[in-house]
Amino acid sequence: MLDGVFREAGYGEYTSTGVATTVGLVVAAVNVLGLVLAIALAVPRLRAHRTAFWIPLVLGLSCAVLTLILVVVAAALDPAFTAHLRAG
Repeated sequence: MLDGVFREAGYGEYTSTGVATTVGLVVAAVNVLGLVLAIALAVPRLRAHRTAFWIPLVLGLSCAVLTLILVVVAAALDPAFTAHLRAG
């Protein structure tokens, strides 16, 4: 994903594939954990006939924000991107 974005923006090739692989695995794990946590917190509330719609919304938004932060970190750690910023 970042390679295509970098090429379109004119930053060059994305070279930090190790960082991107690690970030991708962390993002996948965080999203799966968020889903499991949302289910684990919402089901007891639903069984007790209490409102639970906000639980997956809050956890989904939290996972999306964390994913965005991790992708920005992966992009910022690439030497081509930092060189482009310095050339500014």
